[in-house]
Amino acid sequence: MLRYNYKMLRIIRKFVGLLGIMVFGLVESGCSSISNISYPSVSNIKRVAQDALTPAQQKEAINDLTLEQKTHQSTAIRDIENKK
Repeated sequence: MLRYNYKMLRIIRKFVGLLGIMVFGLVESGCSSISNISYPSVSNIKRVAQDALTPAQQKEAINDLTLEQKTHQSTAIRDIENKK
């Protein structure tokens, strides 16, 4: 009976070891497929059709976004206060 247990333990250990090797192989094969993704090179990047914003347009856009942020914050605070 004792000898039977040792044989079963050896079989189970071998099975678990083979299973571990198979899982490792699957993980490695999945990770290697990511390296086949092609990234754009500098020559592939297209120029934007529109010109960049002038400094005056940038300041105006920043002011608009700041105003929108303040109104959004005040609206959110008001809504939270009304729920209390």
